[in-house]
Amino acid sequence: MRLTLGIASILIAGWSVAQVLVAIFSCSPVEKFWDSTLPGSCVSSFSFWYVQGAGNIITDVAIFILPLPVLARLELRRRQKALLLGIFSLGFFVSLPSSLLSLLSFSLLTPNPMLQIR
Repeated sequence: MRLTLGIASILIAGWSVAQVLVAIFSCSPVEKFWDSTLPGSCVSSFSFWYVQGAGNIITDVAIFILPLPVLARLELRRRQKALLLGIFSLGFFVSLPSSLLSLLSFSLLTPNPMLQIR
């Protein structure tokens, strides 16, 4: 279990650092991010948000799943286990609506004629 937690921690921390770096260096030169008159290019913001959203959903699910084997091995009554599972699930149920909201928002903002609301 410790190895699994260590690997998951490294992957999630690596994902977080990668997202910060992509956000900082999404434009070349970096100054183009706030001054669009400069020559250069930027990464598509839609691509960035889709990848970030998918990665965040994956890490949220991983964080939700990690304590489940430990919870299953606890010698508690069924009601207490259910309450603990409910407490651990609160974070998952918070991230689910925010993930859906992000995907919906970006889908509505995408210049795709199939997604436009008339």
